Amino acid sequence: IVGGCALNGITNYEIEKSGLFSKVHFIPNPSDCGLAGGAALYVHYCLHNHHFSGRRSYYSPYLGELTFDRDKFKELKERYPNKTIEEASLPKILAKLVSQDLIVGLVRNRYEIGPRALGNRSILCNPLNPNMREILNDKVKHREWYRPFAPMVTEEDSHKYFTNDNPVPYMSVICYTRDEHQDKLPSITHVDGSTRIQTVSLSQNTLIYRALKEFEKISGCPIF
Repeated sequence: IVGGCALNGITNYEIEKSGLFSKVHFIPNPSDCGLAGGAALYVHYCLHNHHFSGRRSYYSPYLGELTFDRDKFKELKERYPNKTIEEASLPKILAKLVSQDLIVGLVRNRYEIGPRALGNRSILCNPLNPNMREILNDKVKHREWYRPFAPMVTEEDSHKYFTNDNPVPYMSVICYTRDEHQDKLPSITHVDGSTRIQTVSLSQNTLIYRALKEFEKISGCPIF
């Protein structure tokens, strides 16, 4: 499913549920920008007689630009309080900060292509806090009070909390929070019970996956 219409997560969910197709693939950057990529692939595979039978592995969306102001990193460290920590300690630290209802801005490596923040330029916060939606919208996003934030969840645990039938690695399908968990997860559940999830596996984003598992140890819930 490609093109701007593929940003409609509700329609995407209905397509999956309809059973019209045995498999459906949503790309992380569904817009007219894909025309250029499609033209390049056509030239490579068709005009040069290369064989293509489809990509069976996870397609990484982390192909965008590096942080634009990375050359000012030294200056930023001199201006603001900072602390350097080991990469291996990050999952536990992120989980602890989120469990304390702190809002974390995570920026690392290359940005995601497409409109969705999928872990490399994301805001992390506690979905179990019943006031987090209002806090995030009022103090961070500066948008309408009623809009829930989109959660990340470990892929293997997603079916326990949500109605997705398949992995949703690019936040492209709007499914529903299961009835028994809606009261527990009000900040990520819309008034109609819907939610825009991103499922995360260890191979897709190691840091986020491990942080989610650490948050589960603290809160009992592998979601933020």
